[in-house]
Amino acid sequence: MSRSVPGRATWSARIAANDRCIRNVRSFVRKPALGLVSRHGAWDITNAVVNSRAHWRRADAGRSAPAALLLAVLVLIGLAAGCRSTSTIYSPVDAYDLRGRSLLILEASPQPPLPDPVLMETLAHIEQGLLASPYVARVVSRAAFQQSNATDFALRGDYARFSDTVAVVGFAEREQSQRLGRHEGVDLLVSAQAFYTPCGVCEHGDQVAVVLQLVQAETATLQWRATLTAPVGKSQDDVALAVRELAENVLTALHESIGPKWHRERFRNLSRTAAPTPGPAPAPRAG
Repeated sequence: MSRSVPGRATWSARIAANDRCIRNVRSFVRKPALGLVSRHGAWDITNAVVNSRAHWRRADAGRSAPAALLLAVLVLIGLAAGCRSTSTIYSPVDAYDLRGRSLLILEASPQPPLPDPVLMETLAHIEQGLLASPYVARVVSRAAFQQSNATDFALRGDYARFSDTVAVVGFAEREQSQRLGRHEGVDLLVSAQAFYTPCGVCEHGDQVAVVLQLVQAETATLQWRATLTAPVGKSQDDVALAVRELAENVLTALHESIGPKWHRERFRNLSRTAAPTPGPAPAPRAG
C-alpha cells in the first residue's frame, strides 16, 4: 500500500497559485505572430508543465511519494523556465539564399499595453539596421514607400492591411503581397512587431517579445522568422530598454543567418580553382 505524499497540500496550493502564470504565458506565446514552431519554445515548456502537473495529480491514486515529489519538482522547474527568455528562429528555406535580396519594410501594429512610442522606436531601430546592412540589396523604407505612393490610395490600402495581417495574425494574402512586391520591385516584405504582456504572479515578472519576419513577395510565403522573448520589470523604462535590446538581438540573429558563411565560400573557391580530374586515356583506334 502506497504512503501518502508528505506536504501534498503545500504542493497543491503552490501549483494552483501558479495556474494563472501558466495561462498567462500560454496566452502570450500563443499569439499567431510569435511563430510557435520550435520544439524548444515557451509553448512546449508550458505544455510540459501542464502534463507534469496532471501526472502529479494522478500520483494521489497510487504513485509512490518519491515519484510524486520528483514530478512536483519538475513542475516548478518548468514554471521557472516558462517565464524566462526564449529565442526561436524558423526558416523553411536556406537562410543563406536570402542574402542580397531587396526589401520593403512594413508598418507595425499597436499592441496595448505596449506604449506606442516604444513600438515605433523599435521598428525605427530595426529599419535603420536593415538600411545599413551589408547583406541586403535595396531597402524601401516606410517613409520612402509613403512618399512615392502618396496618391495611390489602393496600394497604400494594400500596404496597411498587409502590414497589420502579417504582424498580428501571422499570415499573408498573396494578391496583396504580389502587388506590393511588383510595384516596388522587391523580393521580400519585412515585418517587425513588439509585444508586452504583464504577468502579476510570474516569478520572473512581465514578458516582452520582438518578432521579425521575412515574407517572399511573389508567393506570400514565410522565408525567415525570429521570435525573441525576455522577462522585464514593471516600469515603462524597463519595458523600453528590454524591447530595445531584443530589437538589437533580432537584427544580430538575421545577420548571422544571412551573412557570409566562410566555410561555404572557402569550399566554393576551392572547387573553382581545383584542377580537373584527368579521365581515362582514349583507346587507340584500330587500323
